[in-house]
Amino acid sequence: MEGEKIEYDCHGLMKYNPNFHDRQNKPWSSDEIDYLLHWYNKIDGEEMSLALGRTVNVVRQKVNMLRKQGVMPKATCHIRKKVNKQ
Repeated sequence: MEGEKIEYDCHGLMKYNPNFHDRQNKPWSSDEIDYLLHWYNKIDGEEMSLALGRTVNVVRQKVNMLRKQGVMPKATCHIRKKVNKQ
């Protein structure tokens, strides 16, 4: 691991690295899904990625799938309405 370069994509997300993402391409366990459900809005994406041993994008894909299945609540958006000054 020493001297190994960590690479990031154009969005600043860590690219796949076998030293950090050892669970990549493996089935999700119920413990991992429980962890994701409990911690998703409490820690940032990179920390979640490292805790689960998967890339940030894979974690996001799993969240989207769980939301579509109704297991996880849908994201809430706070939309600001533009106020017209007259």
